[in-house]
Amino acid sequence: MTSTPSTTSDVTSRQVLLFSFAAAVMVANIYYSQPLLAVIGQTFGVSPTHAGYLVTLTQLGYGLGVLFIVPLGDGMDRRKLASFMLAGYMAALAAAALSPAFLIFAAVQIFIGITASATVVVIPYVASHSPEAQRGRRVGQVTTGLLLAILLARTVSGVVSDLIGWRWMYVLAAFAVAGLWVMLRRTMIANTPTNTLV
Repeated sequence: MTSTPSTTSDVTSRQVLLFSFAAAVMVANIYYSQPLLAVIGQTFGVSPTHAGYLVTLTQLGYGLGVLFIVPLGDGMDRRKLASFMLAGYMAALAAAALSPAFLIFAAVQIFIGITASATVVVIPYVASHSPEAQRGRRVGQVTTGLLLAILLARTVSGVVSDLIGWRWMYVLAAFAVAGLWVMLRRTMIANTPTNTLV
């Protein structure tokens, strides 16, 4: 079995709020396209049926990230892993905003999903840096942020699209992730988990 020892530097209540917000922003990005499928399809000249594949591609990417990238956090510094993933996230969101063709936009959705799985890196970090008595509550707070984002993401993207256009939703999301990259780099503590067999 793989075990990740907690460090003596526990996250504070304020930091838990930051991680909750980070989880919300990261997971929200994979749901922004859902209410925008019709307008995205019109932009690229594709049918609503073909535009609907975007949702599947994003979820597929998220699943691939959880399956192949997130487990790396058991053997490497989660701060470094999250930083790499968020940097890729910024690039993917910027590419989505600038995509000149539907096939490019569709391919980018896969990478958005893959890098969005950084959410599942943050949650174990909070768990491993929380006192045992508070671990469940703090993980629950981060998960609550994630669930609220899933509920609100579609509304936010619909409003932004109506006001300034759907591409701007991805521009704003890229800036939000850039802000998270800075904040998490400052907040997360670098440590290398130790893998032991029992």
